[in-house]
Amino acid sequence: LSGFSSDGDARRTKNQKEKMTGAMESSVAFKLAHPGFAFHARRCSSGAVTDIEGQDPKHVNKCFIGALAGRRTLQFGREAALWSHLQSAYDEFGAAAMGMDKAAIDRDDRQNFLASVMASGTAASAQLQKLQVGRGGGKPIIDTSGTDAYLRLSREFCLIHFSKKLTLEQRIESASYCINMLRFWRNYVHKAHGLKLSEHFIARQTYENMTLQLHSAILIIKAMAERCPSQQCGLDKTGSDGNEQYFSGMVGAGLLLNNKRNITLLDGLQTMADYNLIAQWEVDTDVPLEVRRRHRKTEYQHARHEATDGDDADLSGYPTGGEMEGQFELG
Repeated sequence: LSGFSSDGDARRTKNQKEKMTGAMESSVAFKLAHPGFAFHARRCSSGAVTDIEGQDPKHVNKCFIGALAGRRTLQFGREAALWSHLQSAYDEFGAAAMGMDKAAIDRDDRQNFLASVMASGTAASAQLQKLQVGRGGGKPIIDTSGTDAYLRLSREFCLIHFSKKLTLEQRIESASYCINMLRFWRNYVHKAHGLKLSEHFIARQTYENMTLQLHSAILIIKAMAERCPSQQCGLDKTGSDGNEQYFSGMVGAGLLLNNKRNITLLDGLQTMADYNLIAQWEVDTDVPLEVRRRHRKTEYQHARHEATDGDDADLSGYPTGGEMEGQFELG
């Protein structure tokens, strides 16, 4: 099982899309047998599955939330999806009730993944819904239903990859929901009088990155079910974030100290011996060692999107091919 991942580079994304949507014989195309499933991977003669391309889920979610705070006026169906709705709820109910800190609402750092998680959290959603109820039960103060629906898409996208509670069947259904909601939304804007995709819909690259990654997540589940059914399906390990953490540790004042800002391929290969040794120390039960520090802005905090009580889902309990297609239809 192999593939590639990128974090939004337009040229690589174009190549990825061409690989997964180009003409391919049905005997080697690896996909869900559902008319709404638009992407495919490749099954080699050996049985191995390759060409499952992907976008980094954290990067995609940052772009999706960034679109809400951008210059476009997103028209989510008949309702508008606006960052100002979040700001109004923040001013009305405060940081604690919203589950957002000031840096998140002010968008101080657009590369802050945790801030995008805060914005789409269940706490923020609850406060947006309160604005829907007017004082004394009258007319809503602000119609935030479009913004709430938009943020739910972001929340579902994150849960597909990082949830500890969703089963693999539920993740396929959620992925289908996100794919089809984006399609319906795009078609609505395209057909509606007075609306333009360039002004009232997310950027094309964000749309394509998100749909590609959602299809890839389903393909990974299907490929793992066939090739590695005894192993857990770690969708949280997909993407390029792990590589970026390794690369950042190889230079400057990272995990491996050196006086280089940029390194060559040879430099990278030479550092792998040190990385392997450190990895052995980290799993040594006699001498426990922790040397890697997680950057807070790259964390995914599950409690912001789902309940944390109860047992975690079994990610080695794979559905059959027919069950996957049924879950995709439900979504």
